[in-house]
Amino acid sequence: NLKRPFSLGKYLTLTPSGIFRQDVYLTGEARYLVGGKVDLKAVYNPYISSTLSYSYNKSVGPTPFNFDYIAPLTNTVSGKLTLKPSEKVKLDLSTNYNIITENFGKLVSLMAVAFFLKTNSGKRLIILEIFSPV
Repeated sequence: NLKRPFSLGKYLTLTPSGIFRQDVYLTGEARYLVGGKVDLKAVYNPYISSTLSYSYNKSVGPTPFNFDYIAPLTNTVSGKLTLKPSEKVKLDLSTNYNIITENFGKLVSLMAVAFFLKTNSGKRLIILEIFSPV
């Protein structure tokens, strides 16, 4: 895996990443995976950020296991909007578009709420609850 962020000014970060993987099985079969991803993240202030991503993966070769299946080709664009109105609440909205099948993914919303408690010994205990409000 290869990943390195580049700052594009005060608000933008570009993070390209890539992968090459080879799986060799005792049956003598081998599978190869090559892929890449580019993330463009904009952080407007501590409360709002967004990420636009493009990813491409190509897999060649068989696998003897059903659970080990990887789609031969993926080519997607995805977006995420993160709202963090306080230290205790975070809301993520995300979706994607599959360029190969020309289909949009579902709009996914996740909300995380953190509760901070102090124990008798004075340590801070964080309880995090994550749920989908939709």
